Amino acid sequence: MSQLNREAATAILATGFDACTDISEFGLLGHLREMAAGSGFGTRVNWNAVPVLDAVWELVRQDCIPDGTQNNLDYLTGFVEWGENVPEEAQIVLCDAQTSGGLLMAVPPDKVAALQAALAQTPSPGEVIGEIIPAPEGQIQVIA
Repeated sequence: MSQLNREAATAILATGFDACTDISEFGLLGHLREMAAGSGFGTRVNWNAVPVLDAVWELVRQDCIPDGTQNNLDYLTGFVEWGENVPEEAQIVLCDAQTSGGLLMAVPPDKVAALQAALAQTPSPGEVIGEIIPAPEGQIQVIA
């Protein structure tokens, strides 16, 4: 949320990708669900790999949670399988109703290193947070 998406978008266009969307009011997992829904596959996300601003954790602990975030969490019931070691705070953050949370990219495995190298030349971090897996279409597994 601290950077514009322009440089990251330029890097992904130069590298190649299968799908990309900006993270907004539907939260990370809401957008991931939409991306995976028509793919015939599911996804797995490691919540520990998701970059989160430090102040966000304190806001969640203070119960400063927008209604939109709770709506996202409710909507995803039945689509998300939460691992037993995924804390409630992480569930809230992964469904946060952001207004500009960066880009979510689906990149072929053979292009990940090139994309990360391109992103390293920008102020936009690039983290591998998950993978496409054989699972029911649009299902999301969140692991620790």
